[in-house]
Amino acid sequence: MATLSVGQRVRIAPMSSDGLARRALLLAADGNSYELEYEDGDKEEAVISTCRISPLHPFEEATDAPPPSSNAVAMAELHKAQGNTLFKLRDASAALERYIQALRDLQLDPCMGISPGVRCLVKPASGGGPVRSAMVMAVEPDVLDVMYEDDRRLLSRSGNRLDERLQDLVHRAEALNVEGGHAEMAQITNEAASASGSDGAPEGWSSWLRSKLGRSAAPADGDDSRGMSVSEGEGEGEEAEEEDGVSRDRVALVVHAHEPSLQCALLLNSSKCSLMSKDWPAAIARAGRAERISSHDTVDATKSLSQRRVALVVCTRAALGWQRFGLATTYATQLLAAPLPADDAAAASAMKEARALLRDIQRRVHEVRRSNRRLAKELSEWVQSAMEASGQQETLDLT
Repeated sequence: MATLSVGQRVRIAPMSSDGLARRALLLAADGNSYELEYEDGDKEEAVISTCRISPLHPFEEATDAPPPSSNAVAMAELHKAQGNTLFKLRDASAALERYIQALRDLQLDPCMGISPGVRCLVKPASGGGPVRSAMVMAVEPDVLDVMYEDDRRLLSRSGNRLDERLQDLVHRAEALNVEGGHAEMAQITNEAASASGSDGAPEGWSSWLRSKLGRSAAPADGDDSRGMSVSEGEGEGEEAEEEDGVSRDRVALVVHAHEPSLQCALLLNSSKCSLMSKDWPAAIARAGRAERISSHDTVDATKSLSQRRVALVVCTRAALGWQRFGLATTYATQLLAAPLPADDAAAASAMKEARALLRDIQRRVHEVRRSNRRLAKELSEWVQSAMEASGQQETLDLT
């Protein structure tokens, strides 16, 4: 066991497999325990057994800046590896810090400047709605001319009616909300699972439908941009149109020209930290950006296909945790229709995962419905008791 001493910064292991690790400062020794103060939150104090305490990694304790590197990608890879180490310890906040730093490292790469030919994610002029993937065509001092990237290549050309069936399911899912539509949600999830099981997934599918959601989300990543949408799609069948005069502050993110998959991986890892911390909007926002990058990545098509599926899984899980069941079904249905891996075993596993997500949504809908009925009954009983007590008190006061 590593040596511990008063005044040392340490990590406290979670008490359960789904808990989070926390960093703390040791205040005093107490036999086989230590009195400590947590670094996060309200600086609460606690007495913790030494079996749950471990020293921080040397790179966490380092006060000096890392050695300078002319290779921004190498620095990003270093911080990504450190983040992965912390993520395995379930220290979500510490891991997120490293992933955000890695994203900032990439921003220092010379290729990340805004210039003609650079890919970027553009916020809408209205300030709300989806971020869109675009190519910079011309650069003026204060504005850009961009060409939005075409999503039609993601459309199914399978020749069967599966894509139409899935499209109909998504339309219906979008109309639902947390407060109602439980019976229809159950029908949608059953039909989606049935569609995937009977026909198989088409070769590709448009991500246009996400543009119809337009829900806002929390700050998303480590590139100092703030505010974005939960969804990141375009209109169905839209041709890549050009927009003149896009102000620079509408550029949410510049896509790395040579390492889009690394940038995408960092966003996905960050989204998983948010998922672990139950910060649902941030998880969806980060994974949504990763989905947009991977959808149009031509540097490594195989990796981008896998990353897009992971992004949709994270979005589904986060929406489910947030109890946005219509949104969760929308993402899960997209996952069913997304291109599958070439390997048969991997394809079968991917389809199984998508169907399992739909079943999870259906189960959670029923759980919430039962909980709401129970809560309504308990509230009714409490109100009745309060009214009776009030009536008795009035009688006593009158006599």
